Amino acid sequence: MTPIWLLLLVSTVVAAAQTRTQTPRHPLAQPTVADVATAVTVIRSDSRTPANVQFQSVGVREPEKSVYTRSADSLRHEVQCVCYDPRQRITYEISVDPARRVVTEFKRLDDVQPLISPFEFDTIQAIVHRNVLFRRALERRGIPIDSVVVEPWASGVPRSSFPGRLVRCIFFVRSNGEMRYDRPIEGLHMLVNTSTRQAMEVHDKLVVPIAQPAVLPKASARPKVRPQPRSKGDQQLVSWNNWSFRWVLQPKDGLVLYDVAWNDNGRRRPVAHRLSLSEMFVPYGDTSAAWTWRTAFDAGEYGVGLSSRPLARGLDVPANASTAPIVIVDRAGNPINIPDAVAWYEKPSGLLWRHVNLESDVVSSKSGSEFTIQHCATVGNYDYMISWIFAQDGTIKFDVALTGVMLAKGTGDTVWSQNLDSRKTSHMIQPRLLAPFHQHFFSVRLDLDVDGPENSVHELDIWSPPAGQENRSLNAMMIDDWEFRFEHEAQSSVKPSAARRWNIQHASAMNSFGMPTAYCLVPGINAQPFLKPEAAPRKRAAFINHSLWVTRHNDNELYAAGPYPNQSQPGEGLPRYVADNESIRNRDVVVWYTFGVTHVTRPEDWPIMPVEHAGFSLMPMGFFNHNPTIR
Repeated sequence: MTPIWLLLLVSTVVAAAQTRTQTPRHPLAQPTVADVATAVTVIRSDSRTPANVQFQSVGVREPEKSVYTRSADSLRHEVQCVCYDPRQRITYEISVDPARRVVTEFKRLDDVQPLISPFEFDTIQAIVHRNVLFRRALERRGIPIDSVVVEPWASGVPRSSFPGRLVRCIFFVRSNGEMRYDRPIEGLHMLVNTSTRQAMEVHDKLVVPIAQPAVLPKASARPKVRPQPRSKGDQQLVSWNNWSFRWVLQPKDGLVLYDVAWNDNGRRRPVAHRLSLSEMFVPYGDTSAAWTWRTAFDAGEYGVGLSSRPLARGLDVPANASTAPIVIVDRAGNPINIPDAVAWYEKPSGLLWRHVNLESDVVSSKSGSEFTIQHCATVGNYDYMISWIFAQDGTIKFDVALTGVMLAKGTGDTVWSQNLDSRKTSHMIQPRLLAPFHQHFFSVRLDLDVDGPENSVHELDIWSPPAGQENRSLNAMMIDDWEFRFEHEAQSSVKPSAARRWNIQHASAMNSFGMPTAYCLVPGINAQPFLKPEAAPRKRAAFINHSLWVTRHNDNELYAAGPYPNQSQPGEGLPRYVADNESIRNRDVVVWYTFGVTHVTRPEDWPIMPVEHAGFSLMPMGFFNHNPTIR
């Protein structure tokens, strides 16, 4: 048998030779296993890196927009790792050039907490299991400790309250090995400090009977599919119909699209520099002490990209979809390959347009197709299929398909009674189980460059003036067009009664009729938050106060609740970004759109929820001179 050290030596030499001979990689290339392994080795060998540092996430270090748009080919590919020193409680952002094996940036952040990595769970469970009060709580309920599943949540406690890394833990009884959310241990939760490896608080208020296991569907088997041809060269560069763009899957944002452009008869017309999901916020409406803190920032506290799971061909995506892997790291920095994490495919979209000439009875019609690129994030109990969809008529749609398992609450009741207070905030989904009402908010960052970066944002409302000179026949529909000039003005919300939408238009580019070329943000389903403005979690998620924000472009402003919302202070993110009230008229601007879903739970959502869709559209508005699908 060949000694393991010899195999390692050979693989190292081969990897080094490949590094020397490979062509330069694009600055937005998805990190490979070799990239990540090299980055970790370089970081650990740097004298500034603490010996006990833990790796939280790894992704592409995105270049500055001004440099990238001017000379992308001259930029090097860099990997950025977010690391954490649990002893000193310090976060590091460390960037590495894998080809040159050098650290290109070493940034120390003393006052932030990075996202909660799934690889921290074993440490958290060990802290919980050795706690005497926790063991006594289980004994009171007659629950063996080895049957308990510990699920860590972000604490929601600001950094100023405790000098440590905090998580809250809720508990479930393991039953059939396929699901844990059907048997919550209600009334028991803990606040754990992983820095000191101690439990700060143990809440054991009441004993509620454990529900019976839910009847679950059998796991779907993956169909056998013939291997599909793979794209040669750069898989991240997509060209379909008249569209082209580049994709990256980042640990926090998930799927990010770059360089979105339309080929207009051989002329490349930019539409967007960068499109991404910025944050997700999920507040629950149950008023009991074990639930009021459950307000998850799914992107910033857990990572939408880090939560990606493989997509099954023929089930999650069409059998002939193209797919690509991503690489994440465990706490020690070991690369972990997640296959089939991103998928893209074309599919029929149905009727594109149709008309019948009533004189000749000739039918003119055309069927269409659309292009989808997507990934699925499983954040605890919820699954989110996140898709960017490109249409032949120039429309871009963003769609979130919500499914998974509801977060259930234990109860002693076996039948539903409308008179009980608990029924005001939840519905019964199974005997001894309630599902509290809650909301999901999604903030999407849209760095649109419609025909170039000099854009302005206009709010368009349709209204009917009162009877009089402008509306003699009482049938008038008029449009109000309001141009936002400064960041403080550009805070607005959906208004269905006015069919409100927003135009992002170029400062000087015109179509053949003299109209400014533009893209229009058209809202889809939306919801207003029920969390009161004075509530502490809403102050940390202030981006939900408005459906729309507009900011001047800044490379460091990527996240609506700030880059590190775990244990964050109020006012981070968008409130901080707009504090200087910069001019946004005919400038390089970023549009932030937030939409919400209110989940009034029902028995039909149990044990696994049927998919619910939410999203919005970006539609061309004067970008073309006519219907672009007519050739």
